[in-house]
Amino acid sequence: MSKLPLISILLLCLACSRPRETSRGFYFWKQRYQPDSTSLHAINTLATQKLYVKMFDVTRDPATGTPIPVAKLDQRSPFPPNIQLIPTVFIVKRYLATSGSRRPRTKGLFPAATALQA
Repeated sequence: MSKLPLISILLLCLACSRPRETSRGFYFWKQRYQPDSTSLHAINTLATQKLYVKMFDVTRDPATGTPIPVAKLDQRSPFPPNIQLIPTVFIVKRYLATSGSRRPRTKGLFPAATALQA
């Protein structure tokens, strides 16, 4: 059996696909947002469209077991204009590792995420 029809179909499928749209983005994972000139130059030079910024960490309150924000962002400089800001949250591993009766209740903590799970 000839492989020509299989190769032809494969090439046809690859030729008809649309090119993927990509955009550049950077993660800013420090607690204090105060970028230096090198960081700002890189953002501007590389035509960055998105900036992912860690807003806070989530851990467990030892007394109640409920989630609490810690290490909140300390913004000392304005965010660059014309860049989509995407807030991010870091969930501390110890928070996820809790088990038994002390397991934290997360229902309703993040309404958008709860709606996606339903």
